[in-house]
Amino acid sequence: MNLIERWALSQDIGPVANNRKFAVNLDQVRVHLLELHAGQVVLEARICDVPTKPNEREKIISRAMQIGLARARTSASHLVVDSDQSAFWLQRRAKQGADIPDIDQEVEHLVNDIELWRTAL
Repeated sequence: MNLIERWALSQDIGPVANNRKFAVNLDQVRVHLLELHAGQVVLEARICDVPTKPNEREKIISRAMQIGLARARTSASHLVVDSDQSAFWLQRRAKQGADIPDIDQEVEHLVNDIELWRTAL
């Protein structure tokens, strides 16, 4: 049983259908847990859509870059854009060899960061 499966069971969410990828809704945030390789978990959650109108798109991208730069020193969450450039996401990486309490903490930080980002954007 891998770390994602153990974490899901500890939260009374399991069992996990795909043991390398799992998603759960917490406080109106859908958190995705992805196992890159044994013992290395990345967490991610969607912040918001990137507008399609050029002038709105430019404003939100500029704002996101400002926030991302300001938060770089204080948060382990990193701003990313999905492959089709339609949404902003936050990602965090759990430390190598993390255990269930570490994942709990990472999930909590990510959910808090998402709420901050959604308010700011």
